[in-house]
Order: sequence, then C-alpha cells, then structure tokens
Amino acid sequence: MSAERLPEELATHWNEQNIAGGFEPLFGINLLLSATAIVLCALICGLAIARRAASALLARVGVGLGVFFALGVNAMHLTLIVSQLDAPDPTRVTMNPALMASTLGLAALAGLFAFIFYRPQPAAWAHPTTGLLRRCAACGRTAPTLRRAWLRTSSAPRKGRRTSYSRQ
Repeated sequence: MSAERLPEELATHWNEQNIAGGFEPLFGINLLLSATAIVLCALICGLAIARRAASALLARVGVGLGVFFALGVNAMHLTLIVSQLDAPDPTRVTMNPALMASTLGLAALAGLFAFIFYRPQPAAWAHPTTGLLRRCAACGRTAPTLRRAWLRTSSAPRKGRRTSYSRQ
C-alpha cells in the first residue's frame, strides 16, 4: 500500500517560495475532496438535467461541466497525493505539473464524452402556454390576441366579475 510511503501529514498549501505552510492528514484530504467532488457533480449535473425542458444543449453542457469539475477535483487530489510519495522533506514538495496536466486532460476528455453521449429525453411536463402559443401562431393571431388567449386559459375570471377579455 502506498500510504506507508506518504508523510504523516500531507502538504496542502504553499507560499510563494514553494515552502509548504499548511498540512492535513490523508484522511482529511480524502474526505474533503471526495465529498466536494460528489456534491459538485451532483449539483451541476442535477441542475442541468432539471433544465432540459428549457434547452437540451444547456443540459448537455451542464452534464459535461459537472463531470469535468468533479473529475478535475479528483485529479487535483491525485496529483497532491502522488507528488508527495517518498518525499524526504514534506515542506519542500511541489505538485508535479506533468501529472496535473495529464489528469486534468483526462477529466476534460471525460467531460467532453459526457457532453457528446448524453442525450436528454424530453421533460415529462411542458410549459402550459407552449401548446397555446403554437396553436395561435399557426392560426395567425396577433400578439394582443395571444395575450388575451393566454390570460383566458391561465386564470379564469371569478363568477360575476367582468374583465376586458370576457365575452359580453
């Protein structure tokens, strides 16, 4: 196991001279970054899927970004841990840029695949005026007529109350 090859506490923050100033145990780093990745992916992808009724492209972009951000956080997590394997002095450890670029590249590739292969199904519900607006546009009614028709279907007047669009 590689846990024995790591120092007791891993460096997590560096100053401008690349000297570590913040340390955390491996368990704390794993818990924090894994929870962040899961919540981030669930939040972004869930909101994107919920918005698929407005735009299928928006849903696809959201799912791709959610996968990229979640895997990107895990890529940074992996880079942080792997760069400190067999380190003689944990205060002088820097993150390996080649490993960081390759893991972030893989995260971006996975996000691109999620964008390409996610095909949102139509939402189970539609906006109540969608069918009305299509019908009215098909019959050639004007914008004020559309508004009156929408008002007529969305909020029926109470009994005995006259409105500008009710029939005489």
